[in-house]
Amino acid sequence: MPTVVSTYTGDETVVFAISASQYCHKVLNALDHLKLPHKVVLVKLTGLKTDLEPPHTVPQIRWKGTLYTDSGEFVEKLGEDYPPVYPKEHAATIKDIDTFTGRYNAYPLYFGLWVDEGLVLSYLPHIVSELGLGYLPNFLTSNILKLALSGARKEKRQVARKMLNNGVISESNGYDKKEIAALEETLIADTRKLDAYFQSDYQQWVVAGTSEPTAADFQMRGILEKMIGTNGDSGVIGCTPWLWEKAKAPRLQQWFDRMVSQLPLVYHGKFKDYQAKTIGS
Repeated sequence: MPTVVSTYTGDETVVFAISASQYCHKVLNALDHLKLPHKVVLVKLTGLKTDLEPPHTVPQIRWKGTLYTDSGEFVEKLGEDYPPVYPKEHAATIKDIDTFTGRYNAYPLYFGLWVDEGLVLSYLPHIVSELGLGYLPNFLTSNILKLALSGARKEKRQVARKMLNNGVISESNGYDKKEIAALEETLIADTRKLDAYFQSDYQQWVVAGTSEPTAADFQMRGILEKMIGTNGDSGVIGCTPWLWEKAKAPRLQQWFDRMVSQLPLVYHGKFKDYQAKTIGS
């Protein structure tokens, strides 16, 4: 049976996305910054296996007749036509930053799926909406979904453990508040490392010496949306709303606010004639 992705042909730029995905944010940021017309096709969590091509993950992007299933590969390819997105002279720095933020991406997995407060605040409302369960009382959907997601939560917890590899997350799957508190400390420390990429109050973008956002900005912004943002018009609240207050990362926060203001994340009702807000307007 053909997938939804396979029904799209030609050169139209199409992004198959889930509106709360950090790597979908990355791709939309890049396209919007360049003001490239594109269409967004939203995929339900229950349709990943049937609607998408292998590896059945988002985003998947049709660009100039080719399907890309990796956001990093796509943005790097985009940089061949639009060099400021992936400037060759800064390619090594971008890769280093993307490696670090890719590791940092373990935090939304842990705090958004494993920690009860983050799960209830961030992921559960999105899942309730996706499954059309909004008519049920909150306490009921919360308890049902926590039980239903038990296996997935444990799996993502172990994924986060391997990604961070810092000895804080144990191999067992016991819910340990001391472990959560310890990982909060490493999250704060790593957030301050992100802040350190900004060498002065006047540096606007993550990579020093660039005059506009690059792939590194797009990825970092997407991941931080999961922690502290609203994930654009999806309305999914970040799982650690306390992060700015505890991390004390003023340059990073200023940069994040700039990205949110200049590149609003729009998923719903976005078609190929959509034009992004102009940078700096």
